[in-house]
Amino acid sequence: GLRYAILISHFLFLGYYLSLLFIYQSPLLIPLAMILCALGMSLFWPAFHIDFIRFSEKGYHGQQVGKMNIALSIPAIISPIIGGAILGATGYSVLFIVVLGVLLLSSFPLFLSKESHLIYSDSFQKAWWRMFRRENRKTSLAMAADGIEGMIVYYFWPLFMFALAINYTTMGGIATFSLFAATLFTLYMGRISDKIINRVEFLNIGSFLTSIVWIIKYFVATSLDAFLAHTLYRICRTSASIPFQTFVYNKAYSKEKEADEFIIYREIVLNFSRFVFFLILAGVFVLFPQVNLAFIMAAVISLGFMLMGIPPKLKLQ
Repeated sequence: GLRYAILISHFLFLGYYLSLLFIYQSPLLIPLAMILCALGMSLFWPAFHIDFIRFSEKGYHGQQVGKMNIALSIPAIISPIIGGAILGATGYSVLFIVVLGVLLLSSFPLFLSKESHLIYSDSFQKAWWRMFRRENRKTSLAMAADGIEGMIVYYFWPLFMFALAINYTTMGGIATFSLFAATLFTLYMGRISDKIINRVEFLNIGSFLTSIVWIIKYFVATSLDAFLAHTLYRICRTSASIPFQTFVYNKAYSKEKEADEFIIYREIVLNFSRFVFFLILAGVFVLFPQVNLAFIMAAVISLGFMLMGIPPKLKLQ
């Protein structure tokens, strides 16, 4: 069942944060933390997306995606600045203890929700082969672009700010205010996404603007630069992500009873592409140890979002 899959993932995340909390005591806690996090994500995200598809209303996916993003953004708005303040004042130990408390509290609403059971029918071979099938190529590349770009903003952007000697409190403030601006923008984007005639153009514009902002981020040198660039990024990324997510959920919804197979296929593409990309990036960093080189890659990869719709055709005349 979806509810218990999410509940079990919470306990795995609990073990992940406990491993990070005591990581100074043994290097063996590093691979343990990685394994627990991977298992937790493998249970949580498929169940989360399948649950959304099963209880969403056909024809209003864009609006519902917008509402979902707002629901996710509200705690995300306040948490970076609170986390930054805790880090700056007390350090990582207190921060992890607070996270553990929040994680435990988040498990209780699951017991009040309705359980939904499903039957997953794909074999391992069939599930992996979906990624390489010719008819899925465009969708697979678009999902890979989404997964890789997301990892760059989650991992390399904070590392870059840390390299610029931006303190934790300021980093938290940058994340908070950029998310706040994006949330205000999201209030309108979801509704527009359902009403707009050509959602493909909507996606293409957002993808192009996101690519431009990544190039701008490459030249960030101060805290003010980081704040302005990341706020602009969040707004442009929202312009791409809402139509992108709407296309994904529409595709899954159209599969009806095989919606869960589609979501698992999506998770395989996301994680396999990230695995390959990080291997390539590790080789690049050996030769050119410069974190913001990943931003140039993100600028190119962001254009791949367009493949989820219909890629624009080159006009020679």
